Amino acid sequence: MAKNNPSPSLSPEGPIGSADRGEHISRRAYDLYLARGGEHGRDLDDWTQAERELDGGPDGGGDRNATEP
Repeated sequence: MAKNNPSPSLSPEGPIGSADRGEHISRRAYDLYLARGGEHGRDLDDWTQAERELDGGPDGGGDRNATEP
């Protein structure tokens, strides 16, 4: 019986698997933490922001080359 795996997420480098996705999110969340000066207590905010950026959702950038009207 075949497993029903979800399709991999896309990154600027191409599709990534779930293990790599978690690593990408972790690294980006840590970068966001450092950018805030290492302020504690906002780890969930950093993680969800990193997910949005990776997935191209709201506040995630999506098409970074698009211009607003």
